Amino acid sequence: MHLEIEQRKKRKRRPVERALQTSNTQIKVEGSSLQHLFKNSLRGLGHLLSPGSCSSVTHYNCIMIVRISADNPATLLVDFLTKVLEFTHRHQAIFCIMDVEEITEKKFVGQIFGTCWFKNFDAAIKSIDGLKCSVKRNEDFSYTSSIVFECGI
Repeated sequence: MHLEIEQRKKRKRRPVERALQTSNTQIKVEGSSLQHLFKNSLRGLGHLLSPGSCSSVTHYNCIMIVRISADNPATLLVDFLTKVLEFTHRHQAIFCIMDVEEITEKKFVGQIFGTCWFKNFDAAIKSIDGLKCSVKRNEDFSYTSSIVFECGI
């Protein structure tokens, strides 16, 4: 899996004159197919939350079904990762692998497998910035993507 991570800090202004520090983390992911791109993106999210967590897992005790549809592959990937992030926070779990029932450029149906009871994540990922994410299909039919996560500091 090829994964590049880049962090950018920015300041947000609230109406009450307090500044909230946030950091945008961008990862670039490649896959030989759309399914492979989603698999690598899932592992990339797990790596951001807790580096090395997916490489050391031998048992998965949290299984969730994901069904989403979108107008294009970039929105589909953002919606997929948003759903995974929602399950991550709800179940305090890191999701590492998936079993795909159906995947097209507009639809994903499958299961994600994770391990529960992570107390502290290394990164506090708040959301995925859908406007800054992209998915590109290459001439050799492989895929590359750029995903931007908004993290709290």
